[in-house]
Amino acid sequence: MLKHVLLQPCTFGGPIPWYEPADRAKELLAQFPDFTFSHLKYESHAWPGGYEIHYIVEDGGVLCHQCANRELERTLDPDDDQFHVVGEFINYEDSDLYCDHCNRRIEPAYGEE
Repeated sequence: MLKHVLLQPCTFGGPIPWYEPADRAKELLAQFPDFTFSHLKYESHAWPGGYEIHYIVEDGGVLCHQCANRELERTLDPDDDQFHVVGEFINYEDSDLYCDHCNRRIEPAYGEE
């Protein structure tokens, strides 16, 4: 899921990033005026569980989270069938899955037999 990155001020070590959906981000910005908006970002891992998240594009292809974030503008363009993100998933068992953009092997969350 595409998240808004909000930065919470912190006196030690710099701002703390919060990854929130659009509606929740607006609520936090209204509630905490010290928060600042940083950017949009696709999540890399699910919480809880820590499984790697991958993205489905309109033409049925698969993008790893790195490529989805690298090509952020294209993923938001509904006219770009090869990059427009329409869903997300976790690869639990497919040992022969690759990112259609960078060709990185997407390892299954439950390992291989």
